[in-house]
Amino acid sequence: FIEGQLLRYVPEIKDWVLIRDNSPFGLNDALYSGDSSKAEFIFPNNLLARIDATTQIQLIAMSEDASEMDLASGIARFYNRNPNGVLKVTTPFGYVLAQPNSIFDLYVGDQSAQIIDLNGQVEYVEQSDNSSYELTPGGASIIADANQVSNGEGDLDAGWDNWNNERESMPARRIEEERTSE
Repeated sequence: FIEGQLLRYVPEIKDWVLIRDNSPFGLNDALYSGDSSKAEFIFPNNLLARIDATTQIQLIAMSEDASEMDLASGIARFYNRNPNGVLKVTTPFGYVLAQPNSIFDLYVGDQSAQIIDLNGQVEYVEQSDNSSYELTPGGASIIADANQVSNGEGDLDAGWDNWNNERESMPARRIEEERTSE
């Protein structure tokens, strides 16, 4: 699903090209969402990722028991619905490990990253010394830069959260619309 513009980097021509809804997203593909754009990706191993505007994401590896993505910049929400697989998401500052049945938001800026655990077991691993920090759903967030890791407020971006909740309720709304149209 694409709302607005989504670009895919094509190494052969060393340029970004516009893609449309239902375009494939495979290993090593790098995607970038334009201003005021959002996108949703559904993977065959029960992973789901959503990105906000001006976000760059890349799929590094995908299997039944472990998958890896890279979030170079921007905002994303990750759903690890794989009952047997771990999701690893790298950032310029470290990486996030999400166990089965977990959901988390990841905000990556020029100077730092913030991780908010929404559900399940999520931990952040610092790049410089591999220190691990467990998060708590609904608790404090983790804010990390190149030099330190600290606790944040854990506040969700309201507009981003509302958009995700809207996407979550779409299947139920479609069923209700079909029932009322009969």
